[in-house]
Amino acid sequence: MSRVLLPGAILALLPLILGCPPNCRYVCEKLVEECELPWEPDYVTKDCRTQCEIQEEHYEDDEVAAVAYQDHLECLMGTDCADLEADPQACCDGEIYVHDFCP
Repeated sequence: MSRVLLPGAILALLPLILGCPPNCRYVCEKLVEECELPWEPDYVTKDCRTQCEIQEEHYEDDEVAAVAYQDHLECLMGTDCADLEADPQACCDGEIYVHDFCP
């Protein structure tokens, strides 16, 4: 039985398939467009990407925090949407605050 993957799902999985670390674009496309997690009514992928990139820049001078944040993004990419909806803090690290995802 073959399954047809949506183009968005393929794009979201591409960094993991290629072994590249996920970037804000792929993570936000997954969270906002694929998972459709309950955000503020007008929250869009662009908002997510902006906040994610601000977070990345915030940690760029702190290698430990940057690695922890990258681990967070990898966790988000590797966790099913249903699991993220059931436990929105499944990928949260108490040391790393992530806008709108880890209160």
